[in-house]
Amino acid sequence: MAQSRYYSSVAEKTTLVDSLDAASTSLSVGAVKGYPQSFPFTILVDRDTIDEEVMEVTGVTGDVFTVTRGVDGTQPVAHSVGAVVEHGVS
Repeated sequence: MAQSRYYSSVAEKTTLVDSLDAASTSLSVGAVKGYPQSFPFTILVDRDTIDEEVMEVTGVTGDVFTVTRGVDGTQPVAHSVGAVVEHGVS
């Protein structure tokens, strides 16, 4: 049985502060306004591009997300500084 993920309808889009290689399990974002306070929840990085990746956030410290990479059939890939990060469902 699949585990449920938390969702917030008021989470604001943000961007990556640092580049991200395909193996990293933490990422820094510009803001975390409106994101769920419970875990896990889903983020989409580079949505609707060839580099789209779905990640499951398992923890947040300040503006750093701890993540499981390449979930829901996506593959871990590198992402550039400024890549759009948004909360969502997949």
